[in-house]
Amino acid sequence: MKILLLILALVIITGCSSNFKTICVNDKCFNAEIADDAEERRVGLMKYDMLQEDEAMWFVFQESSRHSFWMKDMRFPIDIIWVDDKYNIVNVERNVQPCVGECTVYTPEKEARYVLEVRANSNINIEDKITVR
Repeated sequence: MKILLLILALVIITGCSSNFKTICVNDKCFNAEIADDAEERRVGLMKYDMLQEDEAMWFVFQESSRHSFWMKDMRFPIDIIWVDDKYNIVNVERNVQPCVGECTVYTPEKEARYVLEVRANSNINIEDKITVR
């Protein structure tokens, strides 16, 4: 019985663990929700009405590629920041607006392993440094 209770407690604790990381760009840090599977990446930020200044979404891909994004079903503008496997910013799309009708697809020129989405007008630049905690 004790073993069953221990297993149940571990399942509950694991199920309640947060899926967030702290992502810092220079000295500005974001509490970033992690999207690391196909469904989480598909839904992305479209489930939110807005982001606070210190909130973000951190998309994690299995491998580096030229991962494309669009703004279908989004409710607010964002900045999209592509990051390589060494945490170098390789591309930034600024003030990307939600789409109505035809949606623009945003694709970086270089391969990236991660994508950071933050509120629009973040002033994040390619030369900025990213750290993940």
